[in-house]
Amino acid sequence: MGPPGPSGISGWEYLTEGRTIGGNLVVTWHVNCSSGKRALGGGISNDSQLGGDDTRVRQSAPDGQATGWAVTLANYTGNQYTAYAWVICAKVSS
Repeated sequence: MGPPGPSGISGWEYLTEGRTIGGNLVVTWHVNCSSGKRALGGGISNDSQLGGDDTRVRQSAPDGQATGWAVTLANYTGNQYTAYAWVICAKVSS
């Protein structure tokens, strides 16, 4: 058996950034990882049911060089919603 390899990841963190989305708006925002960390995954959530067929997630993807997460929410209703972008980050050894 060879010598142990690097630990892989360390410094795990979960970050969120909330936005209030007014009616009939499309909004994009980002959650950035701490310096030196990379996004392992992310998404978008909210506290209540969104507007059904009239509210759409247009984007949920790593931002830049996986230094955070970007989301875009389209709210085609006349109602205001609060949504949260989230990201899981860690230091990743190569």
